Amino acid sequence: MINFFKVKVCIILIAILLYTLTIYPLEETSAKESTKTIGNYEIINPYKSVNWDVYGQYKANFHSHTTESDGKNSPKEMIENYYLKGYDILAITDHDFVSTTWDRKDRKPDHYLTTKRLNEVNVGFGRNGRGMISVPLSNEQSMPIDHLNTFWCNFNNSYGATLESNIAQCEKLGGISHINHPIPNHTKRYIDLFLKYPSCVGIEILNWKHGNKNNFINNWDNILSNTMPHRPVWGFSNDDSHSLDEVGVNFNIMLMPKNTEKNIRFSMENGTFYAVTLYVKYGHKTTPHSKNSYPVIKNISVNDDMNTIIITAENYDTIEWISNNKVIESGHRINLNNYENEIGNYIRAQIKGPEGLSYTQPFGIIKKSNIVLGDINGDGVVSSTDYILLKKHLNGKDGYILKGEKLLAADFNNTGSVNSSDLTSLKRYLLRSK
Repeated sequence: MINFFKVKVCIILIAILLYTLTIYPLEETSAKESTKTIGNYEIINPYKSVNWDVYGQYKANFHSHTTESDGKNSPKEMIENYYLKGYDILAITDHDFVSTTWDRKDRKPDHYLTTKRLNEVNVGFGRNGRGMISVPLSNEQSMPIDHLNTFWCNFNNSYGATLESNIAQCEKLGGISHINHPIPNHTKRYIDLFLKYPSCVGIEILNWKHGNKNNFINNWDNILSNTMPHRPVWGFSNDDSHSLDEVGVNFNIMLMPKNTEKNIRFSMENGTFYAVTLYVKYGHKTTPHSKNSYPVIKNISVNDDMNTIIITAENYDTIEWISNNKVIESGHRINLNNYENEIGNYIRAQIKGPEGLSYTQPFGIIKKSNIVLGDINGDGVVSSTDYILLKKHLNGKDGYILKGEKLLAADFNNTGSVNSSDLTSLKRYLLRSK
């Protein structure tokens, strides 16, 4: 009876084995033949210092004009209008005229705020304590072709000045600058200037007065392709307003713990902000003075171990990921491993909504190495040792946790996460390759 039972069990086991071999036939393969290699990347995240749960989002315009140059309204009228429209930060950048304080006494008194009103604006009177402050010593240095906004430096460009000489003078005086409404065929010149002068922090990618031209964005992408990942160039969105009816279309959302002059400069220099326009050219158009229903970025999460970037946002329809001036993916999440051939030295995202577009700053991309999926211990062979390591990681045995390239190699199915399905697939692969 016992022998009959043993024979029956053996028959059943042989049947199972034959069925398994039908589905997963044994074959002689090497790790290189049956697994894929993926790139490992270092993602340089401009938002790394941002605490999304704590930081405020402050609305800023860094390009505006008044009657001190070619604007139609006085500084007082422009300041009050930006204050009315909910701005937190404003730079008055009249052509070749240094803006000092908003309560100036050396100009026509009725053209500026009173000191009392300035204090009210600064502390947020009538706006629940949300004040608006100025970027000091701002100016649009205006040569015949090139225009440059300078901040925190007290000078006017002299006769015969060039874009480079103005950037250099601003840097010498301890200020920062950004290039305005760029010229398409001057990209190579801009690249050289950005590589030479770190104080020139960015370029306008959106300028309402000039119609938010597509070539501004294209120019930016071409520059990034040549300067990233180690020299980021931040994208600014400004009204370039010359009258009250040009206020409130383009702006920058500065991510800061508090609205202070020091924090504004840090944000401008380090790219902890995103650019916004309320004028959309896809779907239905909105009125330029739409309320705050533009795409709002709530969080950006970068996982260097898994090579992923995830954006959490509101008021949007789609998120597009751009590298080398080309959309390579749509969705709130991108896994760089899936786009090894499309990704260059940077990637950025544009968030499209029915009432606006928001643009992240560029993420630097450094390709580090190629990883064989399944080769967790990095010995060049996918073996039972790798299976044991993955199992220990999933079981949390002895606190064993895979990180970095080991974690990437453990993602055997290349899905962007490591779970029991990777363990099952790895086991099947080992059975097949024996």
